[in-house]
Amino acid sequence: MNGPSKLTRRDRWQRSPADQGYILLFTLGVLAVISVLVLSMALTLRLDAQLVAKEKTRLQDEYALKGAVQYAVARLNLTALAQSQLAGKPPDPITRRKLWFPGEGPYAMQFAGAQMNVHLQDAGVLPDANLLTEQEWQRLFVELGVSNVEEAGAVAKAVVATKFRIARNMGSLGFSSVRELVNIQSLPLHVATGKGAQGRFGMPDLLVVGSELKQLDINRSPLVLFKVLGGFSDSQLSNLQLLRSRGPIAPTEGPKILAGSPAKLMSGSSDLLSVKIHFDRESDSVGGLMVFALLKLENNAYKLIDQLIAQKY
Repeated sequence: MNGPSKLTRRDRWQRSPADQGYILLFTLGVLAVISVLVLSMALTLRLDAQLVAKEKTRLQDEYALKGAVQYAVARLNLTALAQSQLAGKPPDPITRRKLWFPGEGPYAMQFAGAQMNVHLQDAGVLPDANLLTEQEWQRLFVELGVSNVEEAGAVAKAVVATKFRIARNMGSLGFSSVRELVNIQSLPLHVATGKGAQGRFGMPDLLVVGSELKQLDINRSPLVLFKVLGGFSDSQLSNLQLLRSRGPIAPTEGPKILAGSPAKLMSGSSDLLSVKIHFDRESDSVGGLMVFALLKLENNAYKLIDQLIAQKY
């Protein structure tokens, strides 16, 4: 009795057409899976590379803006030193072109290989966020795009509660920086960079933290703040806008315009300066980064007391 015969190499390769079809399908399936995996890996690597490049650009812009703030402080201190040496005399035209003056500009500068615009204004024309009442917060959020008064009231209540919690824990007035304010979890993102009645506003455009001031300048404060702090109606705001369009309003007219309003009228100037810097790029017309900084003048020199890197809107 013979045992099972061994298959030759030729026998092993001589399969039925059905067997060969299964092998072909299996091979094609494996190749398809490998192709999908390879393409997925290539796409993932490409996306990762794009994200890394985007994050690299963002970090470079952040460092550039922070450096630009320090450069702006140096330029302003140069102006303060020059004014001190001039003892009240106006600088000659050539010297004046080299100096930066609060309330003037905007100034253009080249920094870190990028063109930037610098806006300077007296920070005393903006209220300290820690001094706003719940009702004033509610008005502000309505102007920043909250859909209805009830929702604005709820957000205002949450912000005031957060401020009191911080004040109780830290033994302070409340918020220690604009960053701490705009990053409140209960604050919707569109509120922090919302659209106000007079154009696009974000909270850093309208508020500061640390000035301990709450007042309005009849010529320089953003118009929307006359609604928030002064309770102005739309008609009152339109009248004020019309008066401003005709030129600077005389100081003696300020009390008349604010008559019956709870807002305090600012007189003179403060020792605080608000600095806003953004890139001068066509691609940054929407998006990009900008920086808000708060400076204080002490002993004839400016020092940085607050800073926020924000998305351009």
